[in-house]
Amino acid sequence: MRGKRSLIAAAVVVAVLAAAAELERTQARLEQLQNQLISARLEAARARTEASRSQSEFERAERLYARQQMLNKEGATPRLVYEKSAREYEAVRTTRDGVEELARGAEDRTATIARSVDAARRLLAEKSQALDEAREHAAAAEIRSPVTGLVVGRSRQPGEEVTAEVQNLFEIATDTAALEAVIQADPATLARLRPGQEAFISLADAPEVIAAPVDQVRAGEAIIRFTSPNPAVRPGATAQVRINTR
Repeated sequence: MRGKRSLIAAAVVVAVLAAAAELERTQARLEQLQNQLISARLEAARARTEASRSQSEFERAERLYARQQMLNKEGATPRLVYEKSAREYEAVRTTRDGVEELARGAEDRTATIARSVDAARRLLAEKSQALDEAREHAAAAEIRSPVTGLVVGRSRQPGEEVTAEVQNLFEIATDTAALEAVIQADPATLARLRPGQEAFISLADAPEVIAAPVDQVRAGEAIIRFTSPNPAVRPGATAQVRINTR
């Protein structure tokens, strides 16, 4: 059985899932980098504080060593005191150089992560724009039925490509109560049928036999149009039809 039909023209459907997933991954990467940047800045601040403290100790040791050098030249300080001052100066300088190197390394890492954050932000903006464009394309290609009804047929199967050139993608039954019983029979049987003959239709979902006249007889089939008394009867159901050919 068939219902009254309305046809929808096909349009290209653009999926936004890939663009949304890319945006989500980029957002997660940006958040990860931002957390790394916070940690790197704290580490760099601590390292710079330590470097400043070490520099102050070095300057103090340097002044003491310079004074001992001067006293040593004048013979006004014991040799052992001068040598101890020199050892302390070298130790403090070595420590200062190591701490300063660590601080510069922490600051370089912070600068590198900051550049990565900037790049991730630019990429996030691009991915966000790509998602917006995908959504616009999807909205432009969205298939909308011009009527409310029941899908009873389609011209493409799942997985097949659908382009703008495809016509009559879906067949919509707009009035499921107005149905057609289609009889396909051999030519000899069809030759005995003619419009107006009384037909009796039996349906599994309709307890009562439905009486209706033959509407058309054409090549290969006869059509009986009738109104279903039961909303449970839907297009596509199988019916038994008896026709009085007398």
